[in-house]
Amino acid sequence: MTTRLADLAAVSCVKELSAGRPHPLKGDRAGEFAVDLEGGKRLVFKPDNDPIPLTEDGSIDR
Repeated sequence: MTTRLADLAAVSCVKELSAGRPHPLKGDRAGEFAVDLEGGKRLVFKPDNDPIPLTEDGSIDR
């Protein structure tokens, strides 16, 4: 998990992440992202932007 936290700290947007299969969540977790960790676990996080940047279709601009 330490490596994933360092990865998150080093990038300015989600699309810059290359490891951990970063992906947006849906439903009641919409607005959050997850990256895979070892052992089938994942790290869930929210973008640190206020307001969260959105694309024209209303999805989060990764």
